[in-house]
Amino acid sequence: MSRRQVDPGPEALCQGLVAHLEEQMQIHDPRILDAFRAVPRHRFVTHVSIEEAYRDRAIATKQLDNGLAISSASQPAMMAIMLKQLNIQPGHRILEIGAGTGYNAALMAHLVGARGHVVTIDFDEDIVSDARQHLAANGVENVDVIRADGGRGFAAGAPFDRIILTVGAWDIAPAWREQLTAHGRLVLPLSVGGPQLSVAFQAQNGHLISQSAHYCEFMRLRGEFAGPEMLGPLGPERGLLIGSEEALPVPNDTLYNWLSGPSQDDPAGMHMALRDLRSSLWLWLGIHETGHFRVYATGDIAKRGWIPDLLSVSVPGGLFRGTSGLVNEDGVCLLARSDDEANPFPLRLRSYGNAKALTQRLLGQLQAWDAAGRPRGDRLEIVVYPLEAAIDVPEGAVVIPKRWHQHVLRWP
Repeated sequence: MSRRQVDPGPEALCQGLVAHLEEQMQIHDPRILDAFRAVPRHRFVTHVSIEEAYRDRAIATKQLDNGLAISSASQPAMMAIMLKQLNIQPGHRILEIGAGTGYNAALMAHLVGARGHVVTIDFDEDIVSDARQHLAANGVENVDVIRADGGRGFAAGAPFDRIILTVGAWDIAPAWREQLTAHGRLVLPLSVGGPQLSVAFQAQNGHLISQSAHYCEFMRLRGEFAGPEMLGPLGPERGLLIGSEEALPVPNDTLYNWLSGPSQDDPAGMHMALRDLRSSLWLWLGIHETGHFRVYATGDIAKRGWIPDLLSVSVPGGLFRGTSGLVNEDGVCLLARSDDEANPFPLRLRSYGNAKALTQRLLGQLQAWDAAGRPRGDRLEIVVYPLEAAIDVPEGAVVIPKRWHQHVLRWP
């Protein structure tokens, strides 16, 4: 007689997620793990199955008509990392920018306890309404959900001991720095030359000093306080996307014509592992170079081989390829791999147009990156000053002026 298999209930699935966070993701703070046990995620993402709710994945919760997701429930592992960075203590007052489903606010409400308070704000009324309903349905009383533009913070509730963003930002809006307590902490996904790092900043004498950084990927801030980052289609056909931190020096049509035309491959004279790409090299290029961009191909265009196979994965609907490189008025040079199977693999440079000088420039950056020890994003030190502040720049640091602040970046 065979036994009928019984699907695990939400409590068992929740315990499984907590075990994953502790054993696989190295989250050992007992207070954070207790918060994940106490707050049932499936009650905040009711549009998916209970099994899906307790997978360690982000879940899209709002999409535009073109399918682009503009709100989501963040990946639990990334949430746990950011909560650890935030270092919440009982009684703290917290501002969250990006309410989402209300789940993260509920976790923080558990951590601050009855003496603490959380304010979470969002741009869209429907997101605010859903978050309020989820929090009320789960008996969470020490959270206020406000509809507002997160770039302005929430002056009526300031100052805050902690401020956290669950959306990516290109710069730090003045309100976030001004609404922190004198020794408060700000955690946000910060665009650093294109890639994002979840950075924990400590306030000190009118500026912010990074305490930790982790690679991450979040949807970007929308509205008046959005940055200049670009991610959009390239060319007349579906399946080709381009992303950059800044306006590129040539029109998209010119870039498309180069990428769809003849190219030349040259060896870079070094090997690279895939783990080095996002966590190190893309950051290095974004910090040290202008004209750095990323390009992605899917479907038929990916099969044509226009875009070199640096990152390649199978996705629903076909193949996905991605890489990055430099562009100037004369041509393009992209990173490529010589061996589809090896990891580490021999690195190559693929050039388009009249890109001889650009290829040498990219090769020089690769050699500098290698000589520096291929530094990772989690070792990057960032100090943020108001744009008008006079600063002493440490040796080896790079200063990136942005909209409101100047970011001083340095690998020790």
